[in-house]
Amino acid sequence: MAACLNGIKGQGLTMIKAQHFDSILAQSLYDSNMDQETLDAMWTACRESFPAFRRYLRKKGELLGHKNGLPFYDLFAPLQTGDKPAKTYTVEEAHDILLRELGKFTPDMAAFIDHAFKNDWIDLYPREGKGGGAFCAGVPHAEQSRVLTNFTGSLGDVSTLAHELGHAWHNHCMAGLPLCMRHEPMPLAETASIFNETLLANALRQGVEHDQLLALLDTDLQNSTQVVVDIYSRFLFESAVIEGKKTHNLSVDEMKQLMLEAQDQTYGDGLDPEYRHPYMWACKSHYYIPGLGFYNFPYAFGLLFGKGVYAQYLQKGAAFVPTYNKLLRSCGSDMVADVAASVGIDVRSVDFWRASLKTIEQDIDLFVKLADEQLKGQ
Repeated sequence: MAACLNGIKGQGLTMIKAQHFDSILAQSLYDSNMDQETLDAMWTACRESFPAFRRYLRKKGELLGHKNGLPFYDLFAPLQTGDKPAKTYTVEEAHDILLRELGKFTPDMAAFIDHAFKNDWIDLYPREGKGGGAFCAGVPHAEQSRVLTNFTGSLGDVSTLAHELGHAWHNHCMAGLPLCMRHEPMPLAETASIFNETLLANALRQGVEHDQLLALLDTDLQNSTQVVVDIYSRFLFESAVIEGKKTHNLSVDEMKQLMLEAQDQTYGDGLDPEYRHPYMWACKSHYYIPGLGFYNFPYAFGLLFGKGVYAQYLQKGAAFVPTYNKLLRSCGSDMVADVAASVGIDVRSVDFWRASLKTIEQDIDLFVKLADEQLKGQ
């Protein structure tokens, strides 16, 4: 794996010279219709937020019985919701929830989701030989989409359906455009999916019991931690590998050390230092795509931009729906900053990213409060 990564990053360094880019990152930003000023503003706000994420990780560690931060292997461990097992959902229940909650945004969304279910656009269940995870693929010539999931009934699986059907809605909003204007850059590709996830999560929190709310918050914060904290650790690691490759082939031990250093700079004391993950570079396929460097920052952009767009919806209500659909339609037609400006968002401003992260920090505050109450009652 180390030999592969050295080779791929070496190829990247060779190709940028032929293509007249200053760096692999500059090429990635160009391919993403994004500028360095936007990236710097986002990373500045993310770094400022790390202490809040570390509070969440340490508190989750306490709930799981750990005393020195959260071991990496428990990042995704579910929280026990009182004496009850975690609630599970049938596909029919998931279908009803999505129609009800996402239909509150616009009835057109509910009708679209219902059509996707009833016309077999979704490959729902895991089976032998099927790939893991989830994915949405557009079928432009038919003006349709196809969704792959591995539904087992968890709340996360319901959220995944909302996420992937957000991608499908994005494809729907681009219907009729020339193919060259349907290829949204990676930073904007997650806008509709994150919007759907956020809409669903906020709806499901209403009126739930203490233990269930704690579990719901944890589900959301797991994802946010991955997309803000872990993604930045991957960005730091990839930057360091590219810099090292300019002079030599990096050994396995060097890569392990660079990964641990990246995790220390991001997760900090939120992770138990004895149980970090020095081999994260060997199990993330994004590093190994030739010609596609830094397949990480678009995820952070997507999460935080999606939450920023959702904040616009909260302010403007139903009047925002046409603006939102117009935004999705324009994602493949302009620079990221200009697309964002069309809905009043300045992505070159650190304050925008701070405001998006503030919504996550408020969830962390509530999680810590509820966790302390639970710990006192034990």
